Amino acid sequence: MTSSLPPPRALSELIGLVYDAATDLSLWPELLEGVSGYLQQLDEDTPRLSHQTVHGLVARWFDQGALLDGAATPGERQLLQQLIPHFVRANAIHHELAQAEEERDLLESALDRLPVGMAIVDRDGRVSGMNRALLEVTRGKGALRLEQGRLVATPAAPLQAAIRAAIDQPDGAGRSLHLDANSADALSLLVSRMALKGRADASRAVVFVASRRTHQLSEQALMSAFGLTPAEARVTQGLVRGRTLEQIARAHAVTIHTTRAQLKAVFAKTGVRRQPELLQTLYSSPVWLDTVAGETAAAGAAALLEAPPPAPAEGLRLRDGRWLAYADVGDPGDLPVILMHGISGSRFQRHPDDSLLPRCGVRLILPERPGCGDSDPQPGRRIADWPRDVAALADHLGLDRFAVAGFSGGTPYALATAALLPERVSSVTLVGCAPPFTSVEDIRHYLPAFRMAMLLARYTPSLLAPVMRVVIKGIRNDPQRYIEQVKTQVTDADRAILDDPALRKAYVDGLLASVRHDERELVLETLLSVQDWGFELSEVRAPVTIWHGEDDRHVSIALAERIGRQLKAVALNRLPQAGHFVIYALWQTIFSSIAAAERQAREPA
Repeated sequence: MTSSLPPPRALSELIGLVYDAATDLSLWPELLEGVSGYLQQLDEDTPRLSHQTVHGLVARWFDQGALLDGAATPGERQLLQQLIPHFVRANAIHHELAQAEEERDLLESALDRLPVGMAIVDRDGRVSGMNRALLEVTRGKGALRLEQGRLVATPAAPLQAAIRAAIDQPDGAGRSLHLDANSADALSLLVSRMALKGRADASRAVVFVASRRTHQLSEQALMSAFGLTPAEARVTQGLVRGRTLEQIARAHAVTIHTTRAQLKAVFAKTGVRRQPELLQTLYSSPVWLDTVAGETAAAGAAALLEAPPPAPAEGLRLRDGRWLAYADVGDPGDLPVILMHGISGSRFQRHPDDSLLPRCGVRLILPERPGCGDSDPQPGRRIADWPRDVAALADHLGLDRFAVAGFSGGTPYALATAALLPERVSSVTLVGCAPPFTSVEDIRHYLPAFRMAMLLARYTPSLLAPVMRVVIKGIRNDPQRYIEQVKTQVTDADRAILDDPALRKAYVDGLLASVRHDERELVLETLLSVQDWGFELSEVRAPVTIWHGEDDRHVSIALAERIGRQLKAVALNRLPQAGHFVIYALWQTIFSSIAAAERQAREPA
């Protein structure tokens, strides 16, 4: 029996939601829920459709523009016929926005190749956009840095005054200033106003920053443009950065005679006779637009400054050819604990002071999952596949038995290892644990910033990639700003941890390593976390200890209590006034407790 039609307002609101979802993918779960509810009102005999069923109908619009195929009931066909014109128009809007997003990405990519730093700021110095060169300049504690999403100089007043003068004055003339003028890291700044087309007023300024430290020409660009060998390109990089031949020779562990021969070859290939002519040739060619970006630039600068480059990741070549990267810190004779990092994590997701581990009696091993950090991707992987990698790593390190720990999104990987390697795992410790996703009601127990991605991953996985692409882009462009956004949603205890300089640096390193690959890897991590884990919690036989902050807003302690009951945990340590990042605040306490429990278990009864 068909009921009376729902009120027109309900249909109008649903149509509005169609357009809203076309511009904001986070509204797709709400749209699916609205379609399901409306269909049930249209036809009382039709049971309320699941998100998966509704997604099967609506996703055809998103992917192919076909709606009526697969509409089984009269109610479904009636509603879809009413919505088709709006879906078609919303589809066009979506593709127009996607094209605009792609064009903006291309523009940002081009700006990232400039050797001159650039940031768009408001009157208070809050950054709304910046290129990679400026990100390099602002790392560390130099004269120009990012603090809580703001561009700050030392001293602060000249830059602040220049920004406000540029915005307030109608003449549009740039304001220049110099920072740390007597240092080798001196910066030259130009601040200009920005006004939108058709508007006389301006609410933003653009800050250009020139620094000697950012002028590291791309080795590949030098090789391509002038036919240089890699060694000749590195000599050229050193000369551009003002290094002497002796310094370049020492940095690359070759003799001065070899370096002079390489320079002679560079002169011949570029058609010059002297170093000043070489520099003029380089900067009158397009190669100066192709600078070394990100960590490559930082490593190259360190080498030329005669500082040791960062230590490469330890790793293992697995049987299928994949590279498994890991960190191994602490005393080799202490208790081995294999820590599973969170979703947006890597081997850097640990306390920055590794000297704490020997005091705990722990040797910490932190492997990077496939597609995280320096580990190779593993297409089509499942959570239940991970224990095989762990077993291979343990064999490589000569470990018969070991404890496992899981932080946040590392929870399922720690439990899978215990369930599927029962003879090798002696204990399990979970910190800020994330339990299995059982129903849409669980979503209220997670941080609001994560809810949309989790709903998409659970109910509309085909829509997750565009959302994660935006998240990854934000982390890569400005990890500090991403952290500031996280801080607005967490407790005071977590904010204090994220404001600690050493812990914050470790967190930034972990974030950047987690997005080293494309969005498919982070999408897969998210999908796996909310789908079937591939094993039963009852298969975990090792003793389980849980540490969870009572003020954890990433994952409510109510969920920790639920998984604790399911696992029959030995202990659930409720931590008053603690948040999600409590693992860093109680690093020594937690790992000392693991070692102590292991010693006690080994003592004869």
